[in-house]
Amino acid sequence: MKVKRLSILFILMLALNTLFSSFAFADGEDDTSSLVALGDSITLNSGGNPRLAFPHQIGNHGEYVVQNYGKRNQTSQELLDSLVHPEGQFRYHLEHADVITLNIGSNDLIQATGLTDLERKKLTWEEKLAMISSLNAAADKLASNLPKIIKEIRDQNICAPIILYNLYNPFGESEDPFYHILHKLGDEFISKVNDSAINPLDGHSDTYLADAYSAFDGYQSKLLLSGDIHPNPRGHHVLAGLADDIIGSLDGEEELSIQLSATPTEQTTDPVTISVETNADEVVSMKWLPGEKAVEDFVSDGTEISDSAFQVTENGQYTVYVKSTNKCECTQEKVATIDIENIIKEEPVPADPEPPTPTEPTTPTEPTTPPAPPTPTVPTTTVPTVPATPVSTVATTNSLPQTATPMYNYLTAGALIFLIGLSAMFVQRKRIKS
Repeated sequence: MKVKRLSILFILMLALNTLFSSFAFADGEDDTSSLVALGDSITLNSGGNPRLAFPHQIGNHGEYVVQNYGKRNQTSQELLDSLVHPEGQFRYHLEHADVITLNIGSNDLIQATGLTDLERKKLTWEEKLAMISSLNAAADKLASNLPKIIKEIRDQNICAPIILYNLYNPFGESEDPFYHILHKLGDEFISKVNDSAINPLDGHSDTYLADAYSAFDGYQSKLLLSGDIHPNPRGHHVLAGLADDIIGSLDGEEELSIQLSATPTEQTTDPVTISVETNADEVVSMKWLPGEKAVEDFVSDGTEISDSAFQVTENGQYTVYVKSTNKCECTQEKVATIDIENIIKEEPVPADPEPPTPTEPTTPTEPTTPPAPPTPTVPTTTVPTVPATPVSTVATTNSLPQTATPMYNYLTAGALIFLIGLSAMFVQRKRIKS
């Protein structure tokens, strides 16, 4: 019996564990964005189905989990007070919102004039006009509170875009004299309130204007409840469409862009400066490399760029890498390339030869006789002595020319000696015969 009970308990525990695990898994996979709506009865859709209020129609069906904090008759001062000290779920939802809508200010004007009681009190025209004159003080108060409201929202959520609706004129054209006057006064006064208090906040601290005034102008009878100042279902659909248009435009603006330009653009022998422009909120890194590169090439390589510009001295393609982050700590990386083709190489110019130094002209002189070539020195040679033989002296008148060479002199001397010897031998033989 105990075993059976334990088995049943174990199965129940296993089932519960599986169930909770499934819930946890579903929670982890749920990436639905959150939208927080702040405002008055227009935001809440008082008197109608709250699920048909414009915040619940923004985006595709189920795209946003909507937290609607609209309050009936809420003024800008009351909303500001709730933001200064947010509590519980309101604080949590506001901090984690992906989109925030803000539609406030109508009650500031209505409560200042008592327009909601006009029909019931049957006031005179003078009393009604006196109430309308009190709008100036209410408009000043609204102009003071709205920037404070946006600041308080930003202190708790720095990322979510704020879609701020301006005020529409709830009084359409009418044949009734009184409502005709209200229509004219509404056109004149509400447009001034928008221009002075609401429209200038467009673009301030990621706040984007939804122009409800223009969307409802001339269509009050089609977009408002009959005999009321609140939108009908069609009017709420129009208000939701204004937010959709803004969100759609923001999606296209978030992509990181890089623009490269080079100066000078004409041919030059000097370095070319490449300038970098980007829409990044905050640049974490900016580098360059020669050639066509990808983001991965800059993980551990690249030359850092300072002051959003760098110089190159060679023609070719250059790639610039930018890594950025925004205030919501979203990081983006991108590269862009540029071709440089206007750098020319300067050929070296040879140095000019120095001109010859001019000299004084010399006076021509008579040509001089070239010096005689040196007389060659005749080497001294020992001639063997011939024994003297008594002979008669033979006189000769032949003399060697001045130009005789040493060899010629030797031959001549030898011939003379031969002749002398021959003569001596002839004389000797003659003497012997006799």
